[in-house]
Amino acid sequence: MVYPRGAPRCAQMDNLIEQGCSKENIVNPITESEVLEDEPLSDAGAAAGSAIQLKPQKLKLSLRPGDPAKLTVKFRQAEDYPVDLYYLMDLTFSMKKHKEMLAKLSYTIADNMKTVTRNFRLGFGSFIDKVVMPYVDMVPERLVNPCREEYCNSPYGFRNHLSLNDNVTLFTQEVSAANLSGNLDNAEGGFDAVMQVIACKEKIRWNDRSRKIILFATNGIFHYAGDGKLGGIVKPNDGHCHLDEDGYYTESIYQDYPSLSQINTKIIENKVLIIFAVPDTKLPLYQRLCNVVEGTYAEKLESDASNIVNLIHKQYDKIQSKIELKDNAPDYLKITYSSNCLGDEVKDTNLCEGLRVGTTVEFNVEVELLKCPKNSSLWTNKIQISPVGLSEYVQLDVDLKCECDCEKPENEQEISPECSFSGTYECGICNCDTNFFGRKCECQGDEADKESKLSSCKMNDESLVCSGRGDCVCGVCDCYAGPSSESKIYGAFCECDTFSCERDSNGLVCGGEDRGRCCGECICNQGWTGPACECKARNDTCIAPADIETGRFCSGRGDCVCGECQCYRDDERGHFGGPFCGDCSFQTCEGRCTEFRDCVQCQTFGTGLLSDEECFNCTFLSTPVEDLGEILQNERKCIFKDEEDCSFSFVYSYDDNNKPMIRVLDTKDCPSKEPVLWIALGVTAGVFLIGLIALLIGRFLIYLKDKRDFERFVEEVDKTQWGNHTNPIYKEAVSEYPNPIYGQQSH
Repeated sequence: MVYPRGAPRCAQMDNLIEQGCSKENIVNPITESEVLEDEPLSDAGAAAGSAIQLKPQKLKLSLRPGDPAKLTVKFRQAEDYPVDLYYLMDLTFSMKKHKEMLAKLSYTIADNMKTVTRNFRLGFGSFIDKVVMPYVDMVPERLVNPCREEYCNSPYGFRNHLSLNDNVTLFTQEVSAANLSGNLDNAEGGFDAVMQVIACKEKIRWNDRSRKIILFATNGIFHYAGDGKLGGIVKPNDGHCHLDEDGYYTESIYQDYPSLSQINTKIIENKVLIIFAVPDTKLPLYQRLCNVVEGTYAEKLESDASNIVNLIHKQYDKIQSKIELKDNAPDYLKITYSSNCLGDEVKDTNLCEGLRVGTTVEFNVEVELLKCPKNSSLWTNKIQISPVGLSEYVQLDVDLKCECDCEKPENEQEISPECSFSGTYECGICNCDTNFFGRKCECQGDEADKESKLSSCKMNDESLVCSGRGDCVCGVCDCYAGPSSESKIYGAFCECDTFSCERDSNGLVCGGEDRGRCCGECICNQGWTGPACECKARNDTCIAPADIETGRFCSGRGDCVCGECQCYRDDERGHFGGPFCGDCSFQTCEGRCTEFRDCVQCQTFGTGLLSDEECFNCTFLSTPVEDLGEILQNERKCIFKDEEDCSFSFVYSYDDNNKPMIRVLDTKDCPSKEPVLWIALGVTAGVFLIGLIALLIGRFLIYLKDKRDFERFVEEVDKTQWGNHTNPIYKEAVSEYPNPIYGQQSH
């Protein structure tokens, strides 16, 4: 079997095989995954930041569109994992108490953090604002000392006072030695400072494999991109490091403030976390900021900074107790996550909370190619899946299967015999050389010849070549196969087929080959008409034999449609049935049951009102049967009772000549001759006797119970001993009252 031309080249495997394509010639790329690096989770080397908390480390994926690759990512937080805490402080004069408290509590901060990890380092930096109007007072005296009440340092944008190290004493000294300064407006240049702290990795001395935290302490709001225009600064922030040897930001007055997007990008690239420690009045603003900038948190800072130790510890516990996976996949790649975290139910999430050091969690990850990008340079991708705030990641080397191997140049067959040695064979298709054309490059000629032969394959100038259902082979249409093995496309211009036109009531296209053919629409053979060639062109088939002389259609009780009678079925004209509408509708009138009754009864059972002669003269002959079987739609069932009260049944219909055909059930249904009256009397008497016996038994049982209860009562009365001591209110019937002077002598 040859694979049909014009059939879809891209289809399900089973469909392609059914169409005749051999399995070895079907290119069916599948999604594949291979683990390249899978080191086990380990705490070893935590001090140097080389502990392994995430596995696997590297995979290679080959993705086919719509067929996702599945992998499992495990995470376990290592013990004593390094923590770098850079304290970035607003040193405007209003932060005086905070600076003093920070110097006092520096050792407490370090000791508290060492209960979490022994690998802890501190750094310190400060910011004021851009030294231009209207951010600071540019009067020379105010530039030297911007504070009115006491001496302050000159304003500056940002300064790195102390790079990250584990010397707490040095940290305390730097914080104590840092002088306050001042500015004019209520917003500070903190975002300039954040950008420099993140961008200057070498000067700040960030550890590549550590949890990097910036504690941003301020009591004011912030400037962001665009605010620099007020001071005449229009150059956008470039996101690079610009610190001099003394740690000052050199581009403060030349570059605008960074945007939120720039800050967010830098945080993601460098895996940095920011804790905003701000007073209660500014907390809502910074909480909204945390909703749009990844890896940021906001906490309330007391007016004297007395809660700074608890704030750092609380936020670090919150940070290390959760794991959130993020990725940098492009739009055409979809990555979804699911996990049961520490529970039993698996749900769609990339975030697990409530973790402790040593707890292992698993994430199920699906990577799916939604669609192939048109630019082939994007068919190779390197994607990272990493926890927020950690430098570890799972690297995915993703190759997109957006073309078949046969499409690659090394698999092309030049001057191929499949293309008449006049073209290049690629994925089963010929790309013809110059002056050759056709499916197999079998035609030769210039463009004029090609156009001429193509036009000869069109029915007219507006139609498609071979009606869009065939190939024009040197000026002759070679039609494609139909959508199934039973169907076909044919015609000089492939305009005809066996499947696209209307079907008759039997499901045949154009009524079948005997009635018509399909060429855009049904072209009916002689003797047939209608959209599906379903109607006979003649109507004499609607005339009953008895009406041949008069030519009356359908016995005058219906219309002749497509050579068949459609009987009237309405209240005005009546309800009729039968091949020639010779019978009234079986559902609405008695029909001819009474007319056929006597003849049926005498012919089958030899009873009834008709004499033998009259029975012999009946115009039809009934057929006795043992079972009437299923009653068809064009049949009527009749039931009557005879003189002996027996029921007999018969069914009648009509043959092609409109003559009645009658089937009679050869047995009658007669009533039984059982002594019904005596049976009824016996049953009644039996029920009465059973009821009487049940009543007497019940009455006797009640008598026995009453007798037993009375005897028990008498026995209890006899046992009772009555006495005056049993009644607490009993009194003697006779009372005596002695006279106190009775018997005394009178004097």
